[in-house]
Amino acid sequence: MEDDKFKRNYDRTRGYLDDMGGLDPRAVLNSVYNVFPLAFDTPERQEQVRRLYPPPDRRLTAFDINLARTFVKGNGLKVAVCCMPKSGSTHLMTSIQRIPGLKLPVAYLHKPYMNPDFVGAMSVEHEIDELSLLFLELRGGDWISHMHTKWTPYTEQVFKAHDIRPIVVFRNIFDAIVSMDDMLRKDEVSGFSMIRVPQNYAAIPDEERLAFLCGYVGPWYLDFVVSWSRMRTPHLKLHYEEDVLGFGPATMTRLRDFLGLTATDAELAQAFQLTDEVKGRSRWNQGVAGRGERIPAEARERLRQLSRIYGPEVDFSKVL
Repeated sequence: MEDDKFKRNYDRTRGYLDDMGGLDPRAVLNSVYNVFPLAFDTPERQEQVRRLYPPPDRRLTAFDINLARTFVKGNGLKVAVCCMPKSGSTHLMTSIQRIPGLKLPVAYLHKPYMNPDFVGAMSVEHEIDELSLLFLELRGGDWISHMHTKWTPYTEQVFKAHDIRPIVVFRNIFDAIVSMDDMLRKDEVSGFSMIRVPQNYAAIPDEERLAFLCGYVGPWYLDFVVSWSRMRTPHLKLHYEEDVLGFGPATMTRLRDFLGLTATDAELAQAFQLTDEVKGRSRWNQGVAGRGERIPAEARERLRQLSRIYGPEVDFSKVL
């Protein structure tokens, strides 16, 4: 289990506090906080750490933090994959990481830890955390982030100010909901930020469960589409059906231009190849279009009715 892996990682990191063995004490403390906030640990462990490290020479002030915010800015390639849940976005992210010439470690913009799930933050709304962003800028270098986040004027300004390149990923909403249902029934994830399912979720009859899920998370998906329709600064919009399943020369050109890549078509095709190994690592489900027809027609029509109030302002044709 993923949680077990990170618990072992944290236990190993905490072990360095007992015996640093010539390690840089600053690096040890940074490693501890990268996995888990000390305040979440036992009082005994907190006291041990306070004995190991002398307090700062002076108290950190708001001015110190704001001074860092003024002058610290990383110069690397910074990519934010902003996506609908179950839109093939994990495959997209890991494929970008495989492009020759790129080294893009995964970073989290919504929590300053190496795995938000490990600190119980999986169901936290994916909004930009400025502490996380400050840490990333202090470290510098290239990175890629993966967020189920909507557009806001604030989000747009942050991306522009920090030269973060947003790739926005869409999918047919009904297909995405059925794929989400698969993961929730199988208990493959601890949750999504837009829903807390009943404890007996897997036992609910199929039609009732899918109608419930469509009515509950469907409006979130609609609002995702509405929000990103209002983005005015440069960003790249990709659609699951055309650009993930149908990854080809047109998408390659758009991706290459947006990220400033030098990779050839052959190298991009190789990076985005869907092998069995890749499917396992990227939480690939069935990878087909049209599964949303399983949702009761009445539930689908209620969601379409909500979208019609926007008229020509928002184009829902590719997602409904």
